[in-house]
Amino acid sequence: MCNYVSLLKACGHNVTVNSTGRIQNPQLSGHYQPDVVCIWHFNSYQGHGYRFRVLTLGLETSPNCEHDFLSINSQKYCDSSQISQQTPVYNESVKVVFQSNGSIQKNGFIMQYEMVGSSYFEMNTTRIICMLD
Repeated sequence: MCNYVSLLKACGHNVTVNSTGRIQNPQLSGHYQPDVVCIWHFNSYQGHGYRFRVLTLGLETSPNCEHDFLSINSQKYCDSSQISQQTPVYNESVKVVFQSNGSIQKNGFIMQYEMVGSSYFEMNTTRIICMLD
């Protein structure tokens, strides 16, 4: 048996990270809309990376985030306590998805993205030099 979901709204877009910006869920009277799927595909210029920081996250919580969620490369989040204070740096393409069902709507999310230059990778790379006798 198949369950079909009627989506009210689809959103998102391709983002080439070349500065700082924000993405967020579509709003309806201060809350995210029901039955929404938003997909953003992030890429950076060669030699640069980017990092994300979730500024706000207010979603319907559920085990395994099965109802409403924000995902970064398939890692789902539905509670702000799941978000690490460490902000990993990505230098490959990243897929961000926001999905809501039809039951409970809350404030949603705001996420900031920021370009990181090649000097970041040089400063944060451990170099090991082996000397042979």
